[in-house]
Amino acid sequence: MDAPTPRAFAEKYDLAPASARSTRHIADLEDCCQDRLIEVGEGGTFLKVHAKSEDPAIVHWGFDYLIKKLSGGWSKPPHLIVAHGAQWSRDSLRDYKVVGGKVIQLASDDPDIEEEGIG
Repeated sequence: MDAPTPRAFAEKYDLAPASARSTRHIADLEDCCQDRLIEVGEGGTFLKVHAKSEDPAIVHWGFDYLIKKLSGGWSKPPHLIVAHGAQWSRDSLRDYKVVGGKVIQLASDDPDIEEEGIG
């Protein structure tokens, strides 16, 4: 009984379909997400994109979180990288190792890291 007539409903709400401009806006947003958190498989193939963001701090936080989460117990964490476009800024195989079931970040004075110019 209290429902508006179809004419009153049409006058109150905008019933026009979404314009094509709104879909282009989503594509532009996707292009802005240059920083990615990627899981890499054998031979350097990309297995899964875990996150995309315009802010690199978000994917760096996700990188740390996934390394800690996926390396529980004695298991080896997956090979994860943080990429900005085509450049890698973090790499789980290069920057982290698992010792006694715990993930440790390699420091610059870690003896496992090869130093250039010595040898």
